[in-house]
Amino acid sequence: YDEVVQQLEDEGVAKFEVAWQDLLDAVTKSLNSKGVDAE
Repeated sequence: YDEVVQQLEDEGVAKFEVAWQDLLDAVTKSLNSKGVDAE
Protein backbone atom coordinates (compact mmCIF):
# COMPACT_ATOMS: atom_id res chain seq x y z
CA TYR A 1 0.00 0.00 0.00
CA ASP A 2 2.73 2.47 0.98
CA GLU A 3 4.56 1.89 -2.30
CA VAL A 4 1.40 2.61 -4.30
CA VAL A 5 0.72 5.79 -2.34
CA GLN A 6 4.33 6.94 -2.82
CA GLN A 7 4.18 6.23 -6.55
CA LEU A 8 0.93 8.17 -6.93
CA GLU A 9 2.39 11.06 -4.94
CA ASP A 10 5.57 11.10 -7.03
CA GLU A 11 3.61 11.02 -10.29
CA GLY A 12 1.29 13.77 -9.06
CA VAL A 13 4.19 16.00 -8.09
CA ALA A 14 5.92 15.41 -11.42
CA LYS A 15 2.75 16.30 -13.35
CA PHE A 16 2.28 19.42 -11.22
CA GLU A 17 5.85 20.53 -11.91
CA VAL A 18 5.27 20.23 -15.66
CA ALA A 19 1.97 22.12 -15.47
CA TRP A 20 3.53 24.82 -13.27
CA GLN A 21 6.40 25.32 -15.72
CA ASP A 22 3.93 25.51 -18.62
CA LEU A 23 2.00 28.19 -16.73
CA LEU A 24 5.15 30.18 -15.97
CA ASP A 25 6.21 29.96 -19.62
CA ALA A 26 2.79 31.18 -20.79
CA VAL A 27 2.77 34.10 -18.34
CA THR A 28 6.34 35.04 -19.25
CA LYS A 29 5.51 34.91 -22.97
CA SER A 30 2.43 37.06 -22.43
CA LEU A 31 4.31 39.64 -20.39
CA ASN A 32 7.17 39.74 -22.89
CA SER A 33 4.71 40.33 -25.73
CA LYS A 34 3.49 43.38 -23.83
CA GLY A 35 7.02 44.71 -23.39
CA VAL A 36 7.45 43.67 -19.75
CA ASP A 37 10.73 41.98 -18.79
CA ALA A 38 9.53 38.98 -16.78
CA GLU A 39 12.95 37.43 -16.23
